[in-house]
Amino acid sequence: MAQRVITGVENDYLMCSICLGRYNDPRILPCGHTFCRQCLSDHIQQTVSGRSNRQFMCPIDRSPVPSPAQSRQPREWANTFPEDSFLASLLHAVHLHEDARAGGHIVVLPSRRRQPNRPAPSGSVNDPQNTTEEPPPPPRNLSEGLTCVEHAGRLLEFFCLGCNVLVCAHCAVRNHRAPRCECIAVDEAIDRLRPRVEALRQRFQNQMNHIEQISRGEIPVDMVLENSKPRVLQRLTEMETQLSRFTQICLQSVENLRQEIRESSASNTTGNPQLSLLFDAIQETKLTFDNVMQINSSPDLLSTLPRVESQADEYDAAMMAVSEYSTPSSEIEFLTNAAFNNFLRNPPPVGSINIKRAPRTHSQVQNTRVSQTTTNTRTNTRVGRDQNTRNRQGQTNRANQGQTSRVRREGTFNVTPANRTGAPVSQQTPIVRPTVTPRNPPRQMNPRRRKGPQKSKSTINVKNLQEDTMTWQLTGITFVGYSVVVVDSYNHMVRQCSIAGSPTMNKSFYIESPLGITSLTDPTEVAVTQPDKRKVVILTLDPDIRVKETIGTQKQYEAISQLNGIYFAVTCTEGRRCVDIIDRVGRIQKSIERSQLFRAPRYLTITSESSIVVSDREQKHVVCMTQTGQVQWTYPTPVSPWGVAADGTGNVYVCLDNNCVHVLSEDGSLIDDSFIAAKDGIRVPYAICARSRQVAITEFGSSLFAPNSPWVHVISA
Repeated sequence: MAQRVITGVENDYLMCSICLGRYNDPRILPCGHTFCRQCLSDHIQQTVSGRSNRQFMCPIDRSPVPSPAQSRQPREWANTFPEDSFLASLLHAVHLHEDARAGGHIVVLPSRRRQPNRPAPSGSVNDPQNTTEEPPPPPRNLSEGLTCVEHAGRLLEFFCLGCNVLVCAHCAVRNHRAPRCECIAVDEAIDRLRPRVEALRQRFQNQMNHIEQISRGEIPVDMVLENSKPRVLQRLTEMETQLSRFTQICLQSVENLRQEIRESSASNTTGNPQLSLLFDAIQETKLTFDNVMQINSSPDLLSTLPRVESQADEYDAAMMAVSEYSTPSSEIEFLTNAAFNNFLRNPPPVGSINIKRAPRTHSQVQNTRVSQTTTNTRTNTRVGRDQNTRNRQGQTNRANQGQTSRVRREGTFNVTPANRTGAPVSQQTPIVRPTVTPRNPPRQMNPRRRKGPQKSKSTINVKNLQEDTMTWQLTGITFVGYSVVVVDSYNHMVRQCSIAGSPTMNKSFYIESPLGITSLTDPTEVAVTQPDKRKVVILTLDPDIRVKETIGTQKQYEAISQLNGIYFAVTCTEGRRCVDIIDRVGRIQKSIERSQLFRAPRYLTITSESSIVVSDREQKHVVCMTQTGQVQWTYPTPVSPWGVAADGTGNVYVCLDNNCVHVLSEDGSLIDDSFIAAKDGIRVPYAICARSRQVAITEFGSSLFAPNSPWVHVISA
């Protein structure tokens, strides 16, 4: 039977129309007819006369065939026509069969329905383990494969790449000879189309991943909504800044009321004539006594002393009498503002969020309908099932659709995919809209992380309107009540500025060569270092800035911070660089000299555990140590550090030379590396102070050679 098939194929497809023999190197013409290469070359040379003739006639249909190459001779034209790959495949199969018969074996062409990974049957000519002892397998029945509908009994052994259909040999030769058609063997077609198959599988996977990302909220769907978010967040930040300013104003008002209470006694006694007369009498007696002291006469002094002592006793009695009987009794009351009190009890909402939904356009409605129609069509399609299986699946689908229709809710649509076993699975997938929450929302696989509260920032300009200076160097800063006290070392000034913007609290005091500053236990006092003078000055701020006490030191100290309420921790960068602990009279209690630990200790701060944190610009790290000099931890910084400050609640803030501020814990762990970033606009954070939920920072400025910024930035969390 195999020989009859081979003979029929040879008579129908493998015979050249010129030589009437089997094709030898078949070449196909643009008209679709095939000839042997040598036969075609002889025909061209016999019919083309002269080099000016650039075409010849097809031997079968006499249609003109143009020259395939203008620069070649007619005898070379046949070599340039393409090889007929389909007929070449048939010739190869026939040659294999004839070679096998000559060797005493029978070759059975495998069915095209065999899986690609299935091994070839033992005994075939392609089996490297073939032995003559094993009998060849029985020939397979060709009718088991897919057969052609138009040509009964012919297997669909070829695939047309142009038409994307399986064809038999007869259809390939007769019906698929157009220029766009290319008929090749099924195995070869699978190998050639495998990249398209893999690309399609990857496309499906990408679509699934995209849908999962949308469901997790990683990819925005509504770009108008996403674009409007920054604008609304900016308005909320502005609202938060206004609320912070409102809070500072209220706190400043409370502080002003406290100040009125403190000054109420002085105002109550102002204008009392008895006190004025008593003051004049005491002053006259004091002058008389001072004259006696200046004369330096011992008899006069001895005779005058008892009389002056008795006069002083009389003055004490007069002062007591004036305070008891002359001054009327007074009592202070606090009158609350009823409207403000109601506001505090029932604060109104700051606002609400309204998401406006734009009406759907006609094209969007049509796209939704087409998408649902396509989904339903693909859901009900089954390929490769027999009729009974399709009937059972149709009954299952109708039952699922009927059950789903009874529980259908607004915002859902039905999907009935097939699982790996072929059984349909019915599920409901909600369509989540921005302002409508479905009754049965899907479980989120990975919800988006919510961001922390926004920080509000305000700026203070320390420059007075009367000043004409253009350069500032704010080397130290500290909180005092509802104000900040800043050291301006360039202009030899100590400046106090209100955080709430109250101009009555802005004060300035001239002091020669100030550098570092720290607040003290008394909330109205600060300590300022004068390294050039080898002094530490205690300043009082109430009611005006003035010198209260001066402490002489043995070294030139720069940064300063109060330690345990009675000592100071100070840094020295001249001579033997060290960190000293001194008392209130300037005596050194402990000197920590660690050349390997720090080379340029510039700023320092004290933690809640009374540990000392020092920044070192040369070695680019921050060191925490005990009061005895034992190192607790070291934090390396990417650039040189400037000011450091502890807020007393476990956070340590570090200013860096790259316009950033890092937040550390008191055990040296990094909490936040972007508390202040370059985008925040602080040009080289310099000195810093911190307290609970509030930080104040000075900046060096944009100049590379000299500091030139008068701005103080206050960040409230």
